[in-house]
Amino acid sequence: MWIRTENDGFSTIPRLLPWVTVLLKHLSAGGGDPSSVYVELWARVYDEGYVQVKNETDHAYAAGYSGQRGLRSWRERVRILEDHGFVRIKANGAQQIGHVLLVNPLMVVARLKKQTPGKIPDEWWASFLSRADEVGAVIPQVTSAKG
Repeated sequence: MWIRTENDGFSTIPRLLPWVTVLLKHLSAGGGDPSSVYVELWARVYDEGYVQVKNETDHAYAAGYSGQRGLRSWRERVRILEDHGFVRIKANGAQQIGHVLLVNPLMVVARLKKQTPGKIPDEWWASFLSRADEVGAVIPQVTSAKG
């Protein structure tokens, strides 16, 4: 058994992460699914929400992107995550993506729900709220476009 208090190599992730990946697939339909990139970033993050990207190619490979187009595909998916507000990115010298900040996904989802009526499927939203209630997660109230 994997007991996180007895084994190294674990990460704390949101219990609603599976719902967020389903939403990402829906939001990016036809434009490249960024869900594996998002999960890979969560697997590297520590509690402060920051990921230093030391080697973009390693991140791409871990998210399932390899070969000649692997790095380009990974960068495109990171940009999709940024466009939807799930991450903020900064370059590091010549490296396009050197720093990634994972934004609270509950805040991002709440903001998307408020700012883009009809974009989040009602069935998904109901399931998301039900699971949030089960785990005691509080969905932030969004009062303005900036949250």
